[in-house]
Amino acid sequence: MTEGEKKALCQLVFYPVEQIEGMSDRAVRMIASAQKNGDPSPITGAVESNTAVKQLLQIAEFLLWYLEKVLEPRMPLGSPVAEACVRVMREGT
Repeated sequence: MTEGEKKALCQLVFYPVEQIEGMSDRAVRMIASAQKNGDPSPITGAVESNTAVKQLLQIAEFLLWYLEKVLEPRMPLGSPVAEACVRVMREGT
């Protein structure tokens, strides 16, 4: 994920899933592109910070599982692409 995508995800986790599902694609993109690091309190029905952090950790765990169980087995061992993907996912850079 790019830095922008990470920041967008950090914004979106404060919104209840039901609220995001009811939004138009344009509205979701507007929220994600705002990339504010401010207080999420103006968000109607915002989840608690602790809940948002837990959701981000679950997403990270899923992405790592997807890499290890789905992507890695389908990549040729030792290929530059496989090595780059593993390094990026494990180091976060």
